[in-house]
Amino acid sequence: MTRFSRRTDPALRLRTLLVAAQVALVALIALHGVAFGHAELVSSVPAANASITTSPPQLVLTFTEAIDPANSSLTLLGPDGSPVAGTGALRINAAGTTATAEVPALKPGIYTVSYRVTSATDGHVTSGQYAFLLDPTGTQPAPIGSASSASPSIEPTTIAARWAVLVLLLVLFGTALFWLASARPALAAARRGERDVAFRGGVGPWSAIAVLAFGAFFSLAIFLTVAAGAIGSGGHSHPGHQGVPLDFAAPFGWTPFAIAMRVALVGTFAAFVLAAARFFAVDEARRRGRPARDLDTALLLGVLGATAAALGGMSFAGHAFAGGGPVFALIDWFHLVAVGSWLGTLGGLALLAWHMRRRQSDRRGVLGAALSRHSRVAMIAAPVVVLTGLANSPIVIGAARNVVASQYGDLVLAKATLFSVAVAIGAVNFLLVRRGSTARATTLIGGEALIGLVAVAVAATMLSIQPAASRVATLSNSANQTAHLYGTAGSSNVHAAISIPAPGDQLYQVVVSDPATGAPRPDVRAVAIEFTAPSGSPLGTKRVGMTRTRDTTIWSVQGAFTPEVGAWTIGVLVQRPGGLESVSFPISVQDPIPPQLVPPPDAGLGVPAVLGLLWLLPDGLAGWLLLCLPLLALASVALLERSRRAAARPLGWMAPARVALVAVAVIAGLGIGSRSVVEAANRGVTPGPNPIAASAASVARGKLIFLANCATCHGAEGSGDGPQGAGMLPAPGAIGPSVSRMSDLELQYLVTNGLAGTKMPSFATKLSENERWDLVNYLHTRWHSGQ
Repeated sequence: MTRFSRRTDPALRLRTLLVAAQVALVALIALHGVAFGHAELVSSVPAANASITTSPPQLVLTFTEAIDPANSSLTLLGPDGSPVAGTGALRINAAGTTATAEVPALKPGIYTVSYRVTSATDGHVTSGQYAFLLDPTGTQPAPIGSASSASPSIEPTTIAARWAVLVLLLVLFGTALFWLASARPALAAARRGERDVAFRGGVGPWSAIAVLAFGAFFSLAIFLTVAAGAIGSGGHSHPGHQGVPLDFAAPFGWTPFAIAMRVALVGTFAAFVLAAARFFAVDEARRRGRPARDLDTALLLGVLGATAAALGGMSFAGHAFAGGGPVFALIDWFHLVAVGSWLGTLGGLALLAWHMRRRQSDRRGVLGAALSRHSRVAMIAAPVVVLTGLANSPIVIGAARNVVASQYGDLVLAKATLFSVAVAIGAVNFLLVRRGSTARATTLIGGEALIGLVAVAVAATMLSIQPAASRVATLSNSANQTAHLYGTAGSSNVHAAISIPAPGDQLYQVVVSDPATGAPRPDVRAVAIEFTAPSGSPLGTKRVGMTRTRDTTIWSVQGAFTPEVGAWTIGVLVQRPGGLESVSFPISVQDPIPPQLVPPPDAGLGVPAVLGLLWLLPDGLAGWLLLCLPLLALASVALLERSRRAAARPLGWMAPARVALVAVAVIAGLGIGSRSVVEAANRGVTPGPNPIAASAASVARGKLIFLANCATCHGAEGSGDGPQGAGMLPAPGAIGPSVSRMSDLELQYLVTNGLAGTKMPSFATKLSENERWDLVNYLHTRWHSGQ
């Protein structure tokens, strides 16, 4: 075998393994599920805001993931706000996702269901409430308040403690790996073995490793204590765990979260014991003036194994395991191990630099050799960080819209940006180390470490808040709500209310009052209501008498008196001792827009004004071509600089020009990239047909809808000059190019749900489905070629 083949065969095998790993990760991405990470309410019986006519025998709540029975509760509040006596205990099904409670016979009124549950997979607490109406008559409007939920687990102390755990575990793993794979070989090559360094300079890395391990264990204990406080538990009082020392996961029982946390506790404690024992052994040998046995390799491997187990506990207590199961928890574990192998090792580098501070003659050579070895590890770890992050992102993000429509998505974008910057710095460091510029690489390492700390802080926040995938779609409220009509009939004020101005059985109520005092008139003898059908309708006019309700000041009648849509006239006739008084009201009767599932509200930060200003740059292909100009100029400057360097005639303007071109490229990339991200995130639909043909009548209706609802921002001609669009960032802009790039279904999805990340609202409750399709037909007819 030739020398060339011996050098290339291992590299070829390594490349083959990396390609196989990437293919496996892509396959896992294609098979992704959905991770929830918080026990969010999916459905209930009775449903939120439902109106029912009979008392329910029980309450049934279904959650996105398993809940801990020992730390979950439910309370039913009556119309007076007090708990309903006789409500049964909470029962959980075998899967842990459905909670049931028996209820006694209920009286008519609005009831509120209040719940507080703890996730069995990540220990997060979720509390929420919703209302339903029990109305045997079926005439009262249902509650209109939206169901709400919150997580007491999302507190700054919880996030800070989890961040400390992650940072310390990653630095602990990285320090042990760096010392094992980079520092010791570099010291040996310089004929300064680890034993000699320990004897002369102290106890090697073991004091630092012991401090890191203890800090991780202590931070984990604080995190679990704070989390236990959120569920109302404290100490170690959970049944079956009394007397177990240092079991800070005891309040969570033996849920998957509690088991994972115990693994993390044991791992950090084992790492601390190994490091502390080695520290005292080396220190004792140093004090006695004799070398200690060289057990560092075995002990460092032990610390790595214990820390890897602790990181595994963190992964199996996270969002990936909640929905993806063990496979995706393992991917998340690989992600953490790769981060520790890349950024975590910077702590080991700092420790080596500190140990070599008094050996200036050897310091640069040892650090350079260690950095050279570390760069090879980082070249493998960085792609693994990216690939494993991509593999798990669909599980925790869910729909693409959540990238810009949720706080979790904002954090994902922030983390991706930070790691991209760290990768760029790492690539520069790699090139500098290969060129022998160790001093210049060391200067950038501090920035790389700082960015890594911020990225880990973002990741810790992501572990503590609700993942975007667990945001539950909501039922939209119809725009057809109770209509209130006010007018004057003779010497009286009349207030008429219609439950819903729509065809079908409706409730009509009238109150007659004194205009001077506002008090209801006691002398009203009779009230009638007249319904005049729209012009051209064969229905004509119908008069219906009203009756007093239990509240004698309110007159009411119920029935299907407006059987068709159109412009009706409703007249109210009031009989008083002085004669008949009357008033008429025009009212539009429309088919109610049925409630439909719409994405959760846009809770993201939106596009910042600075980036919104950059949206004034061209979009689409023209925008990306614009980005190529500074990149081509940058490449030209680099080639010119290289030729000048060979000729020993450098030009002073090259460095400023290079910085300016990089700045222009970054700014253009942020503007074009942010717009592309927002547009891509809002296209989460599959192709489908338009059910309404683009006839002249449909286009005409769509034009009227556009002028009434869209022109205020986009302008009557779609040029973005509407009165409400002035000063808006991102600006509405000309809609022609965007409309021409979108299919009918994509455009209908956009009109229905709004453009997440911007100020464009949803029209799901203002326009019926047919009206939205008419609007789509008009938009595509008017701007079919993007003009």
